[in-house]
Amino acid sequence: MKIEVKDLNKSHPLVLAAHLMSVAYHQYETMIPACEMVLEQFPQLTPEQVICLWVGVNCANNDC
Repeated sequence: MKIEVKDLNKSHPLVLAAHLMSVAYHQYETMIPACEMVLEQFPQLTPEQVICLWVGVNCANNDC
């Protein structure tokens, strides 16, 4: 999925996926199941985009 800042809003798939990643991050102890869960719900995103979501949530929770 090509993402442009001007298109982002509360209902954009990337934003919704980010919220789901926040939940998945706390539900699973490792990156792979969390990313798989988000990719399953948002197949229009690339694996690289989902990994970036995980990294962002990880940093927000661990003083990166």
